[in-house]
Order: sequence, then C-alpha cells, then structure tokens
Amino acid sequence: MQVVLANGTMINANATSNSRLFRALKGGQNNFGIVTRFDLITYPQPKFWGGAIQYPDSADAAQLLAFTEFKDGPYDPFSEIEQTYVYLGEQKVFSSTNNLFYTKAGVNASNLQYFTDIQPQSANTVRISEASDFATELEEFQPTDS
Repeated sequence: MQVVLANGTMINANATSNSRLFRALKGGQNNFGIVTRFDLITYPQPKFWGGAIQYPDSADAAQLLAFTEFKDGPYDPFSEIEQTYVYLGEQKVFSSTNNLFYTKAGVNASNLQYFTDIQPQSANTVRISEASDFATELEEFQPTDS
C-alpha cells in the first residue's frame, strides 16, 4: 500500500517494508494515514456455478437441517453459502434466501444439493455464469440510499 502519513510523508507499507503499519491497515485500523494506492494480485476466474434460491418460511426447518449437513460434511474450499432470513414487511411474510456458489469451473457441488433440493422455492437463479454477473445479482438485494 502507498500511504500518506499525518506529517505528509508518503511511504510504502507491505509485508517487507513498514510491515507493522501494513498489518494494522489490513486489520481495519485507519488512523495511521491515508491509503492512496494499493496493488492486488489477481487471477483468472472461469465461469462457475451459483445463484440465489428464495424459500417461504415453511422451508425453515429444512434450511436449518441443510445447513447442519453442509457444516458437518467434508470441507470443500470451493463451496460457499450465504444464508439469510428476513421479514418482507410489504408482503407481511417471512422468507429465507441462500446465495450458493461453487467456484470450481462449471461444476455443481454435491454438498450444496442439500439446499437445491429444498422445496418449495419462491425463486431460483442458480446457473453457471461469471463473477461479475453474480455480483450484479447480489447488488440488487442491497438497499440503496437514493
């Protein structure tokens, strides 16, 4: 990271230079200076399996069981689930949503089948697509300030 300190000095903070500052900035500490640049190591991510499935509250027991099975099953670094329970005030209903992802190219993870098998489903967007497409979809679920 390139950091401007309170005295106006511009320095680099990384694992080998100003490593204590680098560690503090990575840990969320932000009163040590202003980060003016940071470099990222990137890698290609081919299309992968993922999407969101929304369920009515009648599926809550199955959701909890599926989460337990997933958690207790063998670890797979390519699998991810983001499970959310909400109250939709306008419709006056409870609902849950699973954002599921398996980032190994083009594969449907068997350990996520616990969630894809749950019925009934109110909506299902699961597909093979690109990371930017999934990011756009997740953004649609976020409230805006406008």
